[in-house]
Order: sequence, then structure tokens, then C-alpha cells
Amino acid sequence: MVKMQNKAKAIVVSLLIALLLSSCANASDNNTTPLYVVANPTPEPATVSTEPATKTPEEAALPDETPLGSKRVGEKNYGFITIPDTWVNFIDAGAAQAGRKQVAYASLDGLIIILDYFKSPGATPEQLAKNMAERIVNSGAENIEVNTTKIEEADAYQVSSYFAFDDTNLYVWFFSDKGGDIHYISVEGPVEKITFAIDIVEQTFSLSE
Repeated sequence: MVKMQNKAKAIVVSLLIALLLSSCANASDNNTTPLYVVANPTPEPATVSTEPATKTPEEAALPDETPLGSKRVGEKNYGFITIPDTWVNFIDAGAAQAGRKQVAYASLDGLIIILDYFKSPGATPEQLAKNMAERIVNSGAENIEVNTTKIEEADAYQVSSYFAFDDTNLYVWFFSDKGGDIHYISVEGPVEKITFAIDIVEQTFSLSE
């Protein structure tokens, strides 16, 4: 298990908790035009073995560049993802200090995926995404953009950003489940590796195991 706190994570954890626990009555309007134009560097392709091998169903669900050996992880209500079996459980110090339980995993080379949800916080995923984007402008984030996407057939709002001080990207998705609860998924990691973690979320996440 990994427990750590860096500047980018401290920012996002405090912002997410504040956003989801506070009233969003004065949230931004419904204009979905991106706040900023994002221009992320193109990640370097991961090294893939050329030797033939048989993949399990869990391994087949992972992005193509995933090495063989994977596991399905997660918890009820938080959701499930398929990750390489070398990843470990992650505890964010900021969330722990705030008393927030999160389901999180980290790779040994700096990728972090966090799953969380809130019971009907009184705001829409769009409002939460736009509020977060507006706040992190003053927290060192650059190239901030809000876009619509799909997470397991649910309409989701994705906030993408870049932190120059440690050359990392941060992606956060907000969406509602059928019961009205708000879910968010965050992905953080080095610019050259972030696409792999994004693919894990977009290709393997589900609310059922």
C-alpha cells in the first residue's frame, strides 16, 4: 500500500471535497464550451512484448499496451476497474486527513487512479466540473478544459489540466448513476504516461464487478 501527498493531489482532494459537500446554487451556466484549449504532449508508446500469449478476459479489457497480468479491483458503489497486477492500493494523505474514504490505486511509476462517490450532493456533474475548472485556475493548473464524454454509457463531464511544477496531467470525470448519486474518478500522472491511465478508466470502468 502506498501513502503519499504531493502538491497536485493536495489541491485536487481539497477542491473535490469542498465542491461536493457545499451548495452549488451559484454554479456556472450550462454553456459547455471548453474553458481553455488543452494541448497535452503526445505520450510515448509503452513497450509491448511481441511474444504470443493468451489473455484472460480481464487482460483483454485493458488497453492494448497493458502487459500481461491484471486484476479487477474496486468496491460496490465506488466502481471497478481493471489494472496491471503490479499496481498497489493507494491512500491519499489529504483525503485521509479529511476523513474521506476513497478507493484508489497507484503504479510504481507515478500513475494514480481514485474512485469516489457522494450521495446526491444537490449539484449536477456539469456544475461540479465547471466549478472545479474555475477554481484550479488559481491553483497552478494550466491548459484547463471541460468536455463531455461517456463513462459506462453515463453522460460524464471531464476536467483536464496540466501542472507545470511537476510535469503532470490531472483528469477528473463527474457523472451521475441511475440512483442520482454523483461519482468522480480522478487520474493523475506524468505527461508521458497519462494516456495509459485514461484508457484504463474509459475502457474498463463499471459500477458492477
